[in-house]
Amino acid sequence: MTLRTLIVDDEAPTRASLHDLCATQADLQVVGECSSASQAIKRLCIGGVDLLLLDVQLGPLTGFDVLHEVPALRAPLVIFITAFDQHAVRAFEENALDYLLKPVGEDRFRKAVERARQQMSRGAVANMYDHLRAALVPLQRALHAASDGSNGQNRIVAERDGAFHVIDMALIECLEVEAHSNYVAIRLVGDDGSYLKRGTMQSIGALLDPSQFLRIRRNCIVNLAHVARIERGTDDFAIILKAGRRLLAGRSFRHAVAEFVRTGRVGHAAPQAPAAAESSRV
Repeated sequence: MTLRTLIVDDEAPTRASLHDLCATQADLQVVGECSSASQAIKRLCIGGVDLLLLDVQLGPLTGFDVLHEVPALRAPLVIFITAFDQHAVRAFEENALDYLLKPVGEDRFRKAVERARQQMSRGAVANMYDHLRAALVPLQRALHAASDGSNGQNRIVAERDGAFHVIDMALIECLEVEAHSNYVAIRLVGDDGSYLKRGTMQSIGALLDPSQFLRIRRNCIVNLAHVARIERGTDDFAIILKAGRRLLAGRSFRHAVAEFVRTGRVGHAAPQAPAAAESSRV
């Protein structure tokens, strides 16, 4: 059995070291090297990768941004390459195949590859990948907060017209998802179109700064920087964006809007039980 291996790291010396380590394992075939998240996404979408050696930090983006864009049917086994200590990776230790701390030693690399062989022989890659994606959410937010001092990341990668675009979070006006959709539509200020991000409203929302973005419905999150005013009706709220668009708050999220109106801060309480009319994939 041959494991087709892709190396993704933004540091050339690390890529070279990993390539040399792969050469020590007869069944590893290096099928490519990528120095950025965008390169990795494009390569993985082509397919033909069994094992991914993935750096956690890839410049302005992260290895997590890569994983969010990989089609489930082409998801490889993942071994993380990280400079973070063991405590930082405990959030996904049970779901990731393995992680290697830089600088990567030969013995530790051999053990990680052996785990990959065992996992591949069980044929459970797809299920493991689903669990991995779920486990990454809290760690992704923590790593971004540690690196830039904020509660959310500054950029997000989304697709439009067959290309992946790096979007500044500050330019996002709102995020919406249609019922039963596998993608969240990201709408930017002054742009009539939208960009698509694969995932649920819950998983994408976890990447946002919780002090800046307010979820007003199960299928809609708004950027408070682009809200002109909030109008209160008899039993609901209408959020008016600066561009003129009017959005109604969902019944189960009215308390969150009311809390913001009262305090000027975004609350963190769980939404009330959703009404049937608001049902959507989250």
